Amino acid sequence: MSHPASRAAAVAIHFIAYLPLAGVTLSVFMTLKTLVLQVMLVVDKGGWAWVKCHQAMNLGFLQVLLDDRLSPFRRQLLLGAAKLANTPALFVFIGLALVCLGIGKGLQAMARGME
Repeated sequence: MSHPASRAAAVAIHFIAYLPLAGVTLSVFMTLKTLVLQVMLVVDKGGWAWVKCHQAMNLGFLQVLLDDRLSPFRRQLLLGAAKLANTPALFVFIGLALVCLGIGKGLQAMARGME
């Protein structure tokens, strides 16, 4: 029989593992939304064009880049976010779902190993 503290830690880790697994659900939802937007874009434009992340998620924070009161560190973070926001959404959401699934399942396996 294992120590009660390790069992409590295993239970806590098991429930913490549901956070990245919720990220999988959100990523799948956003992938489906992006697929619908992609079809709408193809029908509207008459040709293929990638839906970008900022189009799929309606990001309005990119206007913050024009604020001159930002520190250099925050400006670099926002520039990185702007580059990520301009990537094709399907790749980002599918990749994010796989990463979150791996983290969640890894945490669950670790919790089972601790019990």
